[in-house]
Amino acid sequence: MQHDKTELPSRRAPSPRLSPAEVVEVVGDDDVLVRMGTGYVLRAEIALAGYTPRVGDRVLVGDDAAGAWVLGLLGDARRRSPELAHGKLVATFRDGEGVVLRAIEGGLSLEAPDKVSITSSEISVDAGRLVTRAERIIEEADATYRSVRDVAELVAGRTRTLVDGACEVHAERTTITSSGDTVLDGARVLLG
Repeated sequence: MQHDKTELPSRRAPSPRLSPAEVVEVVGDDDVLVRMGTGYVLRAEIALAGYTPRVGDRVLVGDDAAGAWVLGLLGDARRRSPELAHGKLVATFRDGEGVVLRAIEGGLSLEAPDKVSITSSEISVDAGRLVTRAERIIEEADATYRSVRDVAELVAGRTRTLVDGACEVHAERTTITSSGDTVLDGARVLLG
C-alpha cells in the first residue's frame, strides 16, 4: 500500500536548547558539571574532540530531554591551546612551538618493530641522565664540539683514531702507560 505524503508527520523533533554555562567540576574523562545561566547545575557529556576541561571554563551547552552536551567553547577556553588526551598521554598544540607530547604520569616510550626516525633542523635533549644502548652507533657530522665540566672517560676493548690533518693533545700533565710496547713512529720524533 502506498502512503500519501499528507499522511507523514510534518512536525520536526525539537532542537536542543543552546546556552552558555560554566564548568564547575570535571567528572571523569567524558563528563563535566556545568552551571547554567539560571544557576541550575547539570551533568554534560563532552562532545568536542581535543577539549580538556578545566574548572571555570565557559562553554556552550546543548540540552534536551535526552541529556546535555558540551558543544562549543567560549572565551579563554576557546583561545587556550587545544589538547588531545588519550589515557595518560596528552598532545598539546602550541602556536610557534608545535606539538608537545606529555605523559600525565609514568614514563613515555617510543617503540617500533622497524625503525624510529626523527627529522628536524634542531633537536634538543635536556635530561638529568642520558643513557644510550645500541649494538652499533654511527655518527656523521661536519663538526662536533663537546664540553665536559668534570670527567670524560672512555672504556673500550680497543680504540683507533684516524686524523687527516694535525692531531693535538693539550693537558697540564700527560701520562701514557702500556703493559706492553709503546711505539712512536714518525719521520722525526721531537722531544722537549
